[in-house]
Amino acid sequence: MKNRVIFYMVCTCISLSSCLDKNNLNLSDRDKEEELDLSFDFGMISEKKLEITTRSNSGSAIPDVPFYVYLENPYTEEGDRRTDIFPLYSGKTAESGTIKATLAVPNTATTLYVYTPVSSFEMIQTCEIQNNMNITFTTTGVNAKSAKARAGGEGVFTGRRNAKVIESSTNLYSFYNFQLTDGASGGIINDGKSNDKEVIEAGNTLTSKEITLASNYFPERVTVEDEKYFGENYCTDLEITPPANTEGTFQGAHVWVTLIGDGGFSINNNNVANALCYYTYTGNLTADDAQTIHKTIIYPNTNTKRLTNSASATIGSKIQLLYWDEKSNQYVDTFPEGVKIGWVMISNGIIGNYSNYKMIGNYRFSTSILNSKIGNFPGNYTNGITRWCEEAQMNIVGMENRQHNDENENNDKDYNDILFKVTSDPIMKPKDEIPVAPEEYVSSISGTLAFEDNWPQKGDYDFNDFVTGYSYSLIKGNNDKDVKAIRLTFIPRALGASYNSGFGIQLPIETNNIENVTGGNIEKDETKATIIIYEDTRKDAFGGHGGFINTQKGNAEIAGTKQNVYITLKSNIGLNSFKDFNPFIYVVNRNHEIHLTDKAPTSKMDISLFGREEDDDCSMPEKGYYYRMDNDYPWALDIPSSNNSLNNLWRYPIEGKGVSEAYPDYLNWTSASGHHINWLDKQNSAYIY
Repeated sequence: MKNRVIFYMVCTCISLSSCLDKNNLNLSDRDKEEELDLSFDFGMISEKKLEITTRSNSGSAIPDVPFYVYLENPYTEEGDRRTDIFPLYSGKTAESGTIKATLAVPNTATTLYVYTPVSSFEMIQTCEIQNNMNITFTTTGVNAKSAKARAGGEGVFTGRRNAKVIESSTNLYSFYNFQLTDGASGGIINDGKSNDKEVIEAGNTLTSKEITLASNYFPERVTVEDEKYFGENYCTDLEITPPANTEGTFQGAHVWVTLIGDGGFSINNNNVANALCYYTYTGNLTADDAQTIHKTIIYPNTNTKRLTNSASATIGSKIQLLYWDEKSNQYVDTFPEGVKIGWVMISNGIIGNYSNYKMIGNYRFSTSILNSKIGNFPGNYTNGITRWCEEAQMNIVGMENRQHNDENENNDKDYNDILFKVTSDPIMKPKDEIPVAPEEYVSSISGTLAFEDNWPQKGDYDFNDFVTGYSYSLIKGNNDKDVKAIRLTFIPRALGASYNSGFGIQLPIETNNIENVTGGNIEKDETKATIIIYEDTRKDAFGGHGGFINTQKGNAEIAGTKQNVYITLKSNIGLNSFKDFNPFIYVVNRNHEIHLTDKAPTSKMDISLFGREEDDDCSMPEKGYYYRMDNDYPWALDIPSSNNSLNNLWRYPIEGKGVSEAYPDYLNWTSASGHHINWLDKQNSAYIY
């Protein structure tokens, strides 16, 4: 049963409007008993529970698997990871192989997209939004126990092989037989069995732990910020060196490569098949060596969506590398001391008649100098990074499809478009260490805040007196249950007011737990952290422009001043504490605040303004009821983005047109009989900006 409180109030018509030149809505005067529905707070976001479970094909739990939860497919039709939407949630599985998350979900949303970059799973699953949701990700063909390492002479090919020409113009060769087919590479394996057992192991030799580690060493859309790591002064190519305790003559090394995945590159990229190759060198290379250096193909196709057990190498397929001996003009099994191994990715190598193999501009080298004269965006930067993983005693190599200087917004420089494992006997490690960029796991929500500034009197309810887009992101600490920092973003969109106003937000954090704030001014005399974003919305948010801003069609649009606020905490606090972001405007004076319905004001508020008989406000602070007038109109709205994006925001009404005129179903939403959540779907285009 709905909780209803009977209020008695007398309201009189007023001539003063929110914006001095506006006319109030024709809302009837009330001198009679009115019943307020306190169960309805004009909110459009609800909490939902999501449990994600990971299991190996043998039923074992898999910890540390990263997951991201979206309201839309996070990949474009062209296969690029989208940058315009934020995850509602991101985090890693616990030791139990599970994530238990509470999500803030727009009431109008219907579907969740749950994504992991770990290639041993089905990387994207969807589920219908309900109050409680469960989804399970199960690996296919991945060993639950440790894989048997081929080292120390066990299973090692010894001997020589002749080179097979793949493409003479780029000096590309192979030491095993395969045929290029449409999106695959016939001849590597056949019906799950190796066609060349001397050098190729068809079965999956990876463990679930190794695949997860690779994803965490090269996290999706995360890159090292310091440019020095990508240039000529850092190189992670592997060099054959004798172990420190070697006795006698060093005989060289055997080397193996195992395909791990593509970091989600294959999602919506079914027609793009990148190839992986390697090359060897001693001393220093020059830019001209890109064309002439001897390259050897390992995997003609690394697109995990186009790998099949009947046609090509699959995830976990292991290949022993052979050294190209120029003196004998043959491949041999052992890499001699002093030789360096570099890696090259052929971008979209398998298309049509496979012409990309013939064009050096499609080659992406790990040795930076080789990229300095080729491609559409040449530069002395690496396209491949090797990181040593002490925990698994293996090298993890990540390749980047786009050139470093490519300014395309999808150039994420996360180096996971091909991921593979490198093992050797004896062990090799890269000389230079490029740190793993720390990944921020977040919970976030985005939308629009729209205010009427005539409180405690009725306004015209066009909700454009101050309008701003927002994004709130909670950055998690050492586990999935606490928060170490908060990132806020505001993009002012409209100022349809003549009154001076400011804009701020109060957070559910004690002020004395704030370590630092950038991008806003914290009011240190408040118990709860209160940050002023724009002291003067006209001056600070819109550069001092006069008149109505972005509320009248035909007028020039004025861009608002985007404000990024970053807040670090002295001590992490529980994630569940963040349920009460409290944005507000203050009009004319700092003590005249306007908040969302039932959000308490700050200590600076003049509480004598609440519930006066001569006003339209029906607040009862002693009972926790704030900024209520009737069951249809508040003084502020929080309308979440349907896809959690700052590019897909609510279209507010134009000047002088009430929200119920611009959105004819608005009153169906506020009515106690239905609370029709899809009121945004029906729009009067003539009345929205």
